[in-house]
Amino acid sequence: ICMFDGPTPASWLKGYPSLKPLAAWAADLVERVRQCSEWAEGTYPVIYNMGYFTFPTGFLTAVLQTSARKNSVSIDVLSWEFVVNTQDPKEITQYPKEGVYVGGMFLEGAGWDPELCCLQEPNPMELTLLMPVIQFKPTENKKKTGK
Repeated sequence: ICMFDGPTPASWLKGYPSLKPLAAWAADLVERVRQCSEWAEGTYPVIYNMGYFTFPTGFLTAVLQTSARKNSVSIDVLSWEFVVNTQDPKEITQYPKEGVYVGGMFLEGAGWDPELCCLQEPNPMELTLLMPVIQFKPTENKKKTGK
């Protein structure tokens, strides 16, 4: 019955919760497995889809740890710089020099102006919007002055 009605079976949603109908849920699962399989075989994605992670904080902490080791600094002195990429994701074929490219993130209740690279009012009836690819770049915290 589920295949005809469209909802994803509740027992399947224990793998990862989703509001997607069955066909979209299955396609998403196939893509998640593909990315994880390639990653496990040593082929790192150029763009990590943040929506595929069940615990994205752990992934981002690992990126910070890698940067801290590479630059011989404590992870405690690192924070994030975010660079919104203006290229079509299909054109991004090289890894960033620092950090990671992240896709699969959505805005809710806001729009995005690709020319000015800033938030804007959402278009009418547009509840969510896929963000462009963003570079998450570990950077050393700036020393605060006593001013």
